[in-house]
Amino acid sequence: MGRPKTYRWLVVLWMFGSLIGCSGATGPSNPTIPGDDGGTIPSAPPAPPVEIPSFLQFPVSVDIDVDKVGSSGSGALASLVSVGDDVSEAIEHGARDAGIAGAVSQTILDRIKTVEVPVDPRVRTFQGLITDEGDILEIKIDFSRFDLNGDGADETCTGCTCPVGCGLFECPPEAALTDLQPICYRVWVRDRANPGPFERFLAGMIDRLPVRDDTATPENEDNAGNGRFRFLVSLPNPLLKPQPGRFSVSTNEVIYSHIDPTDPFRQSTEFSEFREIVQSGFPVPFTQENQHIKVEAEGLAGAASPEQVLKTIRSTTFLRPDGGGESEIQYLARFRDDADHWSGSVASTAPTFDFNFDSACASIASGLVTDRENCLTGGVDVGEAGLRFLGFADRDGVAFPDQGEFPNDPTF
Repeated sequence: MGRPKTYRWLVVLWMFGSLIGCSGATGPSNPTIPGDDGGTIPSAPPAPPVEIPSFLQFPVSVDIDVDKVGSSGSGALASLVSVGDDVSEAIEHGARDAGIAGAVSQTILDRIKTVEVPVDPRVRTFQGLITDEGDILEIKIDFSRFDLNGDGADETCTGCTCPVGCGLFECPPEAALTDLQPICYRVWVRDRANPGPFERFLAGMIDRLPVRDDTATPENEDNAGNGRFRFLVSLPNPLLKPQPGRFSVSTNEVIYSHIDPTDPFRQSTEFSEFREIVQSGFPVPFTQENQHIKVEAEGLAGAASPEQVLKTIRSTTFLRPDGGGESEIQYLARFRDDADHWSGSVASTAPTFDFNFDSACASIASGLVTDRENCLTGGVDVGEAGLRFLGFADRDGVAFPDQGEFPNDPTF
């Protein structure tokens, strides 16, 4: 089979539940616990039940909107900054990194977003057809337990598509949060028109099932849920010093949490990539790139709309190109969608990104540094929040499951 279009398109991007439920429990509607004074204190009421979807689906997208900082000022570079300096390039850097992570993840999710598998304790595997840019692909999915993170132990998944267990006649329409277990999956695909061997495509686990929008209601209920997945990308003839038999091999992990019963606006998406050049099966010395990007959103106090959120972008990049030299960029920034001020810190040794500053405050609209007090009073100051740079991605931390856990040939 020819290389899937997903991988061909990735060359262009070269750089990068609360299924809370109840049971039929009986007892007092407002139970109490003993107080220090010998009296009683009312305990918190039980969380309301939440519906378990009838079908298991994969997220349509795990992006978090950061368009607010996608375009700022004139784009001039500056190193140490003071009031009036232009840091628009630094403001936009976070949006670009988030965009790279989102685009790479999206190429994977676009291929499987139409898959629907019944949520049923008897469903342990699935096979069917999907379309990919006009091509028809065969797909096989195994929901049994396996070791995703390489720690030597299988993940504590149910082994079927029901998040409360497989020893039931049918999956309940709702369940308590404490009863939920992850759902593991390993996905293989191949071209139906030119059937060759299946290819290992995706491995992951779902902690909270995605929710699709109900078109019969005015609200948009679409939510990616919570989970993580890993994928492997191998591209021939890297852009730097292309040679026969030379490949760029990257392992990638996406961790997403888009459902939080304590805050309807809280979301996080984390992307890690470790990439190196491989020649005849062996890494080429001193060629490596890794990226670690995390985007978070949380509702402000009393938030009633998606605009009333605080957003944080952190990214760390290490680059050792084929040809010598290496550079690092560590970046963190915070802003509000309903305000103009941005706060950020940057530590960079990259000659193309000449910024090094701590807790700078700037106007998003103009890109110009302003008095730090504006960010402190606006609640976005990264220094006051004690935010730290992300660590660097490493090979073991994002490793794709080996063939003992995820064989080349489907398990069924």
